[in-house]
Amino acid sequence: MGLSFELVLSDLRPMMIGMWTIDPIDGTKGFLRGEQYAVCLSFLIDGNPIVGVIGCPNLPHRNNSAKGYIFVAVKDQGSERVSIIYILVMRPF
Repeated sequence: MGLSFELVLSDLRPMMIGMWTIDPIDGTKGFLRGEQYAVCLSFLIDGNPIVGVIGCPNLPHRNNSAKGYIFVAVKDQGSERVSIIYILVMRPF
């Protein structure tokens, strides 16, 4: 008899305060075709979402030929859409 994933999680649950979740490629077919896809990240506390981030690198901008947005939401603080171009130009790594 092996350990199940549920058993391991239930053993850890009393120690868990916060947890990150990630969907590295939401829209696999779109990614493979060079079309729409997203990278999704969230932080949960006691199972409740606190922060959510969605990166959409191929989402076209409305007014020009640029592509890419990042959407960020923080519980009780609202949400924001930021152009990936803005992040690369204004906040270089």
